[in-house]
Amino acid sequence: MVSQLVERLERDARFASDVSHELRSPLTTLATTASVLQQHRVELSPAGQESLDLLTADLSIFQSLVEDLLEMARADAGAVPLAIETVDAVELVRQSVRSAARRHGLAEPPIEVAPAIDEPLISVDRRRFERVITNLIDNAHHYAGGTTAVRLDYERGQFAVNVDDAGPGVPTEERDAIFERFFRGRAAHDRGIARGTGLGLALVRDHVRAFGGSIEVLESPEGGARFRILLPLVDEEPS
Repeated sequence: MVSQLVERLERDARFASDVSHELRSPLTTLATTASVLQQHRVELSPAGQESLDLLTADLSIFQSLVEDLLEMARADAGAVPLAIETVDAVELVRQSVRSAARRHGLAEPPIEVAPAIDEPLISVDRRRFERVITNLIDNAHHYAGGTTAVRLDYERGQFAVNVDDAGPGVPTEERDAIFERFFRGRAAHDRGIARGTGLGLALVRDHVRAFGGSIEVLESPEGGARFRILLPLVDEEPS
């Protein structure tokens, strides 16, 4: 029974990966076509311009969904092994925040390092850790008024990365479910704000768990949400 379950999970992961891969090509064509239409936007009627805007927005979401599904399916199938290395935790956070801000054209949020922090080392996959920070900063930008600060500290004998935002916070009843795949919570009911794929935070959780860590959402000192990542400390020299 166990072997049948494992085989089914692997088959489902391969299927998701194959479907996502096959969708990338037509999506690229559609995105290119939409880009061409945007260049001739002034020639369209007001109704045509509005339709084009809706199409472009949904295409962007669909592309993100396919990329997230593809990465998730590969991770589930173990197709992309972790490239774990021991690194300077504070410096990695600084690099990741800088990269995330540049990627999305945002101002870099301040990084606050607690006085107790010396030179902590963690073992992670650099690319996936950067993806974690990027997703959290991007989420804060789209749904919570932006990231107010990234605060580094020790918590429960582990290295803590606290990403605080300026939003209304996450309801207590949604704080576990928010990391489930395709869960969007109350934000999904508001068509006036940017919509996501419902996979970003699930990917964040999967990556953090792969590093032997955990993630939870709390209330920030400013009243918004605090996404807290806890990662085990290591004693090795950085790679």
